[in-house]
Amino acid sequence: MPVIMVTESHVHASQTPHYIVMGVLLVVLPIAAYIVSKSKVAKSYLKSSMGYLKKQSHTGLQGRVIFVLFVVFMNLVFQNCTLPNLISGQLFGFKEGVLLTSVGCSLSGIVSFYIARYRFKDTLNELLDSHPSLKALKDSEDTFTTKDWLTLITLSRLPPVYPYHFISYFWGTTKANPFIYTIASYIGVLPAICVETYIGTTLSNLNDVFHMNKDGKKIVITVIISILVTIFIGYEAKGMIDSHQKVRASPDQPSSSPPE
Repeated sequence: MPVIMVTESHVHASQTPHYIVMGVLLVVLPIAAYIVSKSKVAKSYLKSSMGYLKKQSHTGLQGRVIFVLFVVFMNLVFQNCTLPNLISGQLFGFKEGVLLTSVGCSLSGIVSFYIARYRFKDTLNELLDSHPSLKALKDSEDTFTTKDWLTLITLSRLPPVYPYHFISYFWGTTKANPFIYTIASYIGVLPAICVETYIGTTLSNLNDVFHMNKDGKKIVITVIISILVTIFIGYEAKGMIDSHQKVRASPDQPSSSPPE
């Protein structure tokens, strides 16, 4: 009977397609989508799509479903959450706009979460091991309570400049419960969605959304808020991880013997 020997080179070779697909998904596709989105042709198609969405917004449930699918598409392909938020505010008003875009963001986040969990988990874990803070978080995840998961995932969603789906991919590699992940992600992105949807309600027409994306003051404020929130998240996460590591490292207390 022939003996089949599996060498390290075979293992790396078998994982190579995973790295290629993941690289396309995480790096090549977003960059290509960004470049395409800046072209005149893409803007022309986007304006046509916006006109179509405006017509569909008057068709009731059908128009709402189409818009949610548009949000999912923009999030997954173009990594753009701001544009759908602005459009939703202009088309549907504040309350309904927030509801529709938040549902679309949640659905796209769930797709990214499951892609990471069932397609690229091992490959992503190898990359995450080189980041001490992320590795420390993953090493402590067995001790996390439901409250811990809610807190960490919600906080990770707060900074406006964090790539939404990169965060989704990370949580997909952990043992986070999908339901808890979805609820926490929804809560975490709600403030940014509310702000951008409200701005959308102040626009006189849909074409104004292109000018809002170039607002220098808004970009500066967004970056400052993200930095402050990131610092806060770092302290919170570090404190939580340290407390769990201390609990795991502490020896079991000996049981007191009954008096003689």
